[in-house]
Amino acid sequence: MVSASRGSLRYAAGPRLFARRRYRWPPPRTSAASVGRKRVAPPRAMVYRIFDIVDCQHFYAYTCAYADLVHPLISQPLIECSLQIPSYVLTCGGTDRGLARQAFSEKIPAAIAARTTKGGVDAYWYDLVITNLKFLRPFLLEGHLEAAGLIDRREMSDLLTEQQLVRAVHCLPTVLSCLITEGWLRTASSVLARQPEQRQPVITSTSVHRRRT
Repeated sequence: MVSASRGSLRYAAGPRLFARRRYRWPPPRTSAASVGRKRVAPPRAMVYRIFDIVDCQHFYAYTCAYADLVHPLISQPLIECSLQIPSYVLTCGGTDRGLARQAFSEKIPAAIAARTTKGGVDAYWYDLVITNLKFLRPFLLEGHLEAAGLIDRREMSDLLTEQQLVRAVHCLPTVLSCLITEGWLRTASSVLARQPEQRQPVITSTSVHRRRT
């Protein structure tokens, strides 16, 4: 019991004991001078920032039954601080994320601090799918999804070509979702096939005699 980890103890205790603590946001502050005034809509930049904050909270809104998940970068003090900084300060120098670039200019390479585009992994996934088309075509066209009628064999066959994948860039997420689902189905089927069948116990004459006596 002493060697058990803290996480295992929390899980064994159950979610009711270690329920996630929710912070109670204070009510908005109002003053006597503000009563009766016409409400003014916030600037457009502030609206976008609020949307981004809500999106971050939704993205990280995962619950855990045996531990409290803490995301320091979206904690209330940092959110309140960021909302108090004017947008022209955040974009100082006329550049997106100008304040952040200046703050970390001595910590990161100059090429990273000056770039205005975000990297991605789309090219990697395209190369991976195109390189393995010889395996992926029968994997999807002769798999569980096709047998269940969940994918159109003709459309998938036309899509799984190098020319079509390069032309229809928006289809990559769909192909990856099908590959993940097909892989999960094949793994689950193989696990079930390896499990021994549950046989009914054979009742012998001795056991019947014992039950009667």
